[in-house]
Amino acid sequence: MLERLFRSKAEVSVLGVVLFSEGLHLREIARRAGVSSSEAKKELDSLVDLGLLFTERKGNLVLFYTDRRCGFLEDLRNVFVKAGKRKRLSSPP
Repeated sequence: MLERLFRSKAEVSVLGVVLFSEGLHLREIARRAGVSSSEAKKELDSLVDLGLLFTERKGNLVLFYTDRRCGFLEDLRNVFVKAGKRKRLSSPP
């Protein structure tokens, strides 16, 4: 269902990971989401532009965090929980 609501399966997978995990780097997000690093990077850049995520540089890593100032963050999390996507997407394989 969420794949039809959002642009792509990659977007749903990446969003499902970052909504329920904090401080992950690109390769870890891609691994957990089951997408390529380039697909994950495209989706993450889009989510940063939307104001849903922000980045923090630690050494040579860029870590991604949800922006708690985003007014619809909890609503989006609830959509994923109700659709049954939270556990499957956010937990490491």
